[in-house]
Amino acid sequence: MNLGRYVRFGIFLVVIFAAMLAGAADVDFAPLFSRDTDVFGRSRWRALGPFLEWNQAPSGEVFWAAHPLYSSMDDPDRKRSEANLLWPIWVNKRIDNQSMWQFMVLLYRNDYDVTDPDGRYRLALIPFYFQGRGLDGKPYLAVIPLGGVIRDFLGWDETWFVLFPLTMYNRTNQAETRSLLWPIVSYTWGGGHDRFRVLPVYGITRFRMDYEKRFILWPFWSSVKYGYPKSSGSGYVLFPLVGHLKLTDQETWMFVPPLIRFSKGTKQSEVNCPWPLFQWSSGEINKLYFWPFWGHKSMEGNDSSFVLWPLYRQARRYGPLEERARIMLMPILYYKSEHKPSREAPG
Repeated sequence: MNLGRYVRFGIFLVVIFAAMLAGAADVDFAPLFSRDTDVFGRSRWRALGPFLEWNQAPSGEVFWAAHPLYSSMDDPDRKRSEANLLWPIWVNKRIDNQSMWQFMVLLYRNDYDVTDPDGRYRLALIPFYFQGRGLDGKPYLAVIPLGGVIRDFLGWDETWFVLFPLTMYNRTNQAETRSLLWPIVSYTWGGGHDRFRVLPVYGITRFRMDYEKRFILWPFWSSVKYGYPKSSGSGYVLFPLVGHLKLTDQETWMFVPPLIRFSKGTKQSEVNCPWPLFQWSSGEINKLYFWPFWGHKSMEGNDSSFVLWPLYRQARRYGPLEERARIMLMPILYYKSEHKPSREAPG
């Protein structure tokens, strides 16, 4: 009896692998094994339920996985590859000449050009250790909170610190900032910037002749002056009571900001009373919301609406080259369409 079972099981396996070797278009012995082509034209096979998977796209991209232990992707056409081991414990990626690996998210190394032994790279154990070489070719090293230098990080060209957050220096383009007990005391200069602040007591920010902003006991009092050629004026906010902004092309009043707002301008008028329950605007953006019951918004090339948000939503983008539409009825329906107008051949 037992021998017969083994024989039948062996025949079953032979049939499966014979079908694989023969290159049959579709094989379905789920959940043990299946082979087919999906709606995107990818050849794929799956085995042992959701655990083993392989597929290949017409472009040559190959993906295979032994879930949840390992997965890999290789796309020679786009020069991309990726491997994951117990994601996100270990991740290894390569895009063109850039290579990156990370372990437990916090430890990572990024080589921006593996063909250049003296090129830019970064090795980091967040948030304690940073080492690398910047865009300028200069090496850097930082140990938090003791001190050091970090280049090309978080939008800053250069950052140095001693006993962080006791003292710190940042540079971005031509703007430089020195901080004491960051972020409480800081001063910024260069590139048209002039800023001083002692949080949350007082602060002032100037940028060329474009604007000047101040706060006292933030967030309770703030004021602004604008000097733009086409839109100049001033305003203030006494939070959470009232705010007012008067410019050459618009005026805004706020009460219990941001709940109640009245704006009138040459390009746009707006009423929120109270936000977000009732919202109305007219001009470049036309909007009427009785949230969450019903709402509609339209602007050049876009319109959207909802009923009983977020249960039903629809959106449309349109232009001379294409039109896209999306409809969602949560949680049972999602529909997306794309239409490109046909072009007549020149006669």
